[in-house]
This record gives sequence, structure tokens and C-alpha cells, in this order.
Amino acid sequence: MIAEDEGIVTFFKFKNLGFHQVGTDYFEPIQIEDILDRLIEWHDKMDSLAETSPYNKKNRKSVYLKAIEKNEETGDYLVTLWKSINSNDGTVYGLRADEAPSDEKIVNADEAADEKVIWGKPAYYWFVPSLDIFASIKFNNTLTDSDTLHSYIKDYVQFRSNINTPVIEKKINKAGEEYETVHWKGPHGNLWLRVDSRRYTKVTENADLEIIARDITHFVKKEEIVTTAHKPEDWTRYFNGLPFISKRGAGGSRSVTVIVDARPTGKELGEMMDTYHQHYGTAKNKKSNLGFRKEGTGSQTYWLDEFIVKSILTVPISLSSHYSHETLFKGIKDSRNIILAPFK
Repeated sequence: MIAEDEGIVTFFKFKNLGFHQVGTDYFEPIQIEDILDRLIEWHDKMDSLAETSPYNKKNRKSVYLKAIEKNEETGDYLVTLWKSINSNDGTVYGLRADEAPSDEKIVNADEAADEKVIWGKPAYYWFVPSLDIFASIKFNNTLTDSDTLHSYIKDYVQFRSNINTPVIEKKINKAGEEYETVHWKGPHGNLWLRVDSRRYTKVTENADLEIIARDITHFVKKEEIVTTAHKPEDWTRYFNGLPFISKRGAGGSRSVTVIVDARPTGKELGEMMDTYHQHYGTAKNKKSNLGFRKEGTGSQTYWLDEFIVKSILTVPISLSSHYSHETLFKGIKDSRNIILAPFK
């Protein structure tokens, strides 16, 4: 039987993708398909992974385009970014900087002495232009933050795409350092690129987080705890800062529910949902959950899986540092209709 891995699919929708004029409502949108199609053409011309970083800036980790591909049948796109991390502690992987982006060989610390290596982690993004949404796909030891994607798209459009002919100006800051600004000529003044998105949830689509948050009286956390005589810290770590909870004997498991007083803001409720996306809701974690109550400790619990649009993508476990687009597209094809049902 083939071992499988589960990826948590989190959906987003662009709030802004285009050029805006500061101080006005004027806005010129860009279609994400236009950016991705141009990005494919640009990526195909790159001879090495190192060349796929559109802009290198001091004090910011470089991000590279490991792979990008379009499914002509569905119109979907897959993008794999590779974010550099200055560490080799066993949780990051190395790719050869001067090899083609398609090179799949993983580098370990012993091999890295005589060649330039980009240590980092992959981030997977699935774009569905037909529904005007995109998703991050999180596996173990991968990245999912939307800011990495926003920055990459912005750098590419500004410095590599030539969309609408950007105007690049070099300036000097107060420290005497040179930097660049990018704008576009508009009908009524200069335009600036804006790229940002929001997480797609049932709550944010059908209700106001602030309205829901103002009625919450308690947060609830449920965990399935494996109890052993050798590693009691395996389950007590979930309750750091809480009163002592007695341990059970070796073996078995126990379900523990923690209820704490809470008066969250809408922002804090949104952050709780972000935590849910990262750590809960997978098929391997069915007995753990986060939720809230509105009328005291004895009232009904509203679990977050009732509110959040979440999906699981199942693929064969990869022995490489990352998953190929062939593998991901196959997994998407097998469950695409189910995953996208909430958006149709």
C-alpha cells in the first residue's frame, strides 16, 4: 500500500491586484492569468534557479520560482516557490543555485562544500482563475504564508514583467543607501502596484467577524492526548500556563477539553482561525479542534470547522524535498470537484 500525505488547502481571494492612484478611488485591475502566463514564459528562459528571484533586496529572504505550470484542461495553475532560509538544521533542504529550476537533486550539508546551495523550504499555490480564487497547500515542513506570494508577484510585475511599462527610479535614503521605486503612468497621475488577498472563509463571506466576536464568552480547545510513562511532556506541552493537570498511566489516550474566558476582538477571532488552518482539521487530527461559546461555560460549543472552508489534498508521500506538479495535479484531479464545491 502506498503511503500517503495530507496537504491542508486554504483558499484566498485577491482584495487588490492592480494599479491604484494614491488618494483616489482610481484603480486598474490586472488579471491573474495575464501575470501567470507571462511568468511561465519568463521562467522558461531561466537557466538556473538563482535567476528566478525577480528582485533581491537587503534584509529580506530571497524567493525563487522552482516551478510553474498550467493545466490546459481546467485552466488551473500550480506555482512552487522556494524561500531561502539561512539555516541547515535538518528542517530545511538545499537546491543547487546554478542548476536549472527543474533539477530535482537534494543537497545535504556534506555535499554543499564546493557549490552554491540555496537552503530553504517550498511553498505551494494553486490558482483557479475560473472561480477567482487561489489556495495555499501546506504539507509538513512547507511554507504557506500569503505575504511570500504577494511579494513575489509584486517583484515580478515591477521588475521583470514589463506590464504596462513600469517606470523605475533610483533614489538615495537618509543612510546614503540606494533603493528603487516603481510606478506607472496613469491618466490622472502616477499609479502604484497593489497586491493583497484575504483568506476565504464562511464567516468572512456570510457574516462580520466583529459581530460574531462580540458575543463570544469562552474559547474551547479539544485535544486527543497520547499518554505514556516515558514522555509525559508530549501532552502537557499543550497546556503551558494552565493549572496542573494530572497525568494518566502509561499507554492509551485521553480527550482533554480546555475552556477559557475570552472576549476577543474580530481580529483576534481571525487569528484563532489562522491557527486552526495551520494545526487542525486534517483527517489525521479528527479528534482535535478549536471553538468558542457564546453564553458561558455550559452553553453550546461552536467548532471552527463549522465556519471555515477547509479541504484536504491527499497525495503519495514524496521522498524528495518537495512535490512535483505532476503529483499535485493528479491529486487535484481526483478531488477537484469536491474541494471546489463550496465556491460553485
